[in-house]
Amino acid sequence: MIPSAIEQLCGLLARQAEVLHLLADSLGGGPAASSPTATELLRSISSLELHRAIVSRELALELGVDSDPTLQVLSERVPGEWKPALHAHRRALRSLAHQVQAIWRSPLKMDEGASMVVLPVAATPMIQRSLREFLA
Repeated sequence: MIPSAIEQLCGLLARQAEVLHLLADSLGGGPAASSPTATELLRSISSLELHRAIVSRELALELGVDSDPTLQVLSERVPGEWKPALHAHRRALRSLAHQVQAIWRSPLKMDEGASMVVLPVAATPMIQRSLREFLA
């Protein structure tokens, strides 16, 4: 039963990485800027994060890990063949989360004639605390 929980977690982590990448492109005006809006992507991240939290708790119980473990803790407890995959997901998600946060914090630079919606700093959400703590 553990491999299917790990497979499900890996799938969710891969999907979170895809959405974070789209969000970084959307906020930074990259090639995906015309795809889903930042608001839609943030909703997707929120939904995925809830599902990820549930699956990671189930996996933690199967592995005999208490509470809400980090991805690092889970990757240390899974069978050997899954360790590299979880470590790779952790590195990728941490990088993407830092990239998104850096874009939110950076001053916006607009080319003359560019049209983009500028959100006030107070309105720009940060990466969810649960995801930041999971990736710690």
